[in-house]
Amino acid sequence: MDKKDEIRMLKNFSDANATSGFEEEFVKLFTNTIKKYADIEVDGMLNVYANKKENKAGRLTVQLDAHSDAVGFITQAVRPNGLIKFVPLGGWSRVNIPDLKVKIRNKNGEYISGVVATKPPHFMNASERNKLPEVADLSIDVGSSSRAETINDYQIDTGCPIFVDVKCEYNEKTGLFFGKDFDDRFGAAAMATVLEELQGENLDVNVTAALSSQEEVGLRGAYVTARKVRPDLCIVLESCPADDTFEPDWLSQTGL
Repeated sequence: MDKKDEIRMLKNFSDANATSGFEEEFVKLFTNTIKKYADIEVDGMLNVYANKKENKAGRLTVQLDAHSDAVGFITQAVRPNGLIKFVPLGGWSRVNIPDLKVKIRNKNGEYISGVVATKPPHFMNASERNKLPEVADLSIDVGSSSRAETINDYQIDTGCPIFVDVKCEYNEKTGLFFGKDFDDRFGAAAMATVLEELQGENLDVNVTAALSSQEEVGLRGAYVTARKVRPDLCIVLESCPADDTFEPDWLSQTGL
């Protein structure tokens, strides 16, 4: 694909809503992207196995690995005032959660916009102003004024998944992306590109691209894909933090 197509793919991959255990949207997008280049299987955990069409029995196997999920949240309960109590999916730092714009997939499959709400500072006492709120004390506001309205009108209740709502942008001048879930949508994009570039190539090895689920909650999908593929070599395409932005050069492992 040309540069414009690659940029479009990366933006679409970043924008897809898929947190741990709720990877359906991105799995569909990824499989539609690569279906011309691979024979595809999806298991009950929503792990994707994309086997290069020219694979043959009896050869060594190279597995490419990336994961489909991103950190997010899930609805724990609806408070009496209509606000949504939630719990994290994946490793969050509390400092990053307040004021996030999110979207909740309701029971009808519709996306409802919301924001992680905190008590306004002029209602806080002195001790509250100087400490981070606990996740259990945070809520998501979708504009509802009662528990009945949230459940019946917004169709949001326990178990509805919650995704960070950030639109991916590409800066033509700098060549940089701004968005969410680069870990590991860009790894998935690299796998898709490799499958496209190897289309029709006769190799001495088999190639299987495995897109694993539930990485952010303990590598659950990767344990399954590794045991199913049983590769002789695995290449993990994981997006890492740009730690040169907060670590000294001598300690930085990734970055520009």
